[in-house]
Amino acid sequence: MLLNAHSQRLATRNNSAVALLTRAPTVSRVPRCRVQQPAQRVQAVKKVPSTEAAILLESGLRYLDVRAPEEYADGHAVGAINIPFMVKSAEGQLVPNPDFLQQVQAAFPDRAEEIIVGCRSGNRSARAASLLEQEQYSSLVDDAGGWLGWVEARLPTTK
Repeated sequence: MLLNAHSQRLATRNNSAVALLTRAPTVSRVPRCRVQQPAQRVQAVKKVPSTEAAILLESGLRYLDVRAPEEYADGHAVGAINIPFMVKSAEGQLVPNPDFLQQVQAAFPDRAEEIIVGCRSGNRSARAASLLEQEQYSSLVDDAGGWLGWVEARLPTTK
């Protein structure tokens, strides 16, 4: 009888183990989390002196001059494209150009194109480059010296 009771216990244990192994696994329902792709990192605006901006211009980059048309007409880097960041209001004060982004997008449709941005002293170009960076322009170079640095370095100009 002792052997019989022991055999029954083993059989019960084995059947339980077999039942556990053959039973379909229970899957707990865990809410799915969406894995977000990292946002495409936009390169920070690179600030360079006018002498380096001139070398980049010579190597094929395009120059976006964000000064007022009157300033641009007085002289600019050779080949520069003028799209003013600020324009004169009817009262004669400088105000943000409401068409700036639209005009830049028309002149520079490839947002990955390397663009040199310059102004008179580096203030407007830094602000314009920051705005363009927010609009996903990813390869911007700020001529930190601006037109004043360009003239001081005696770099090529035209009117």
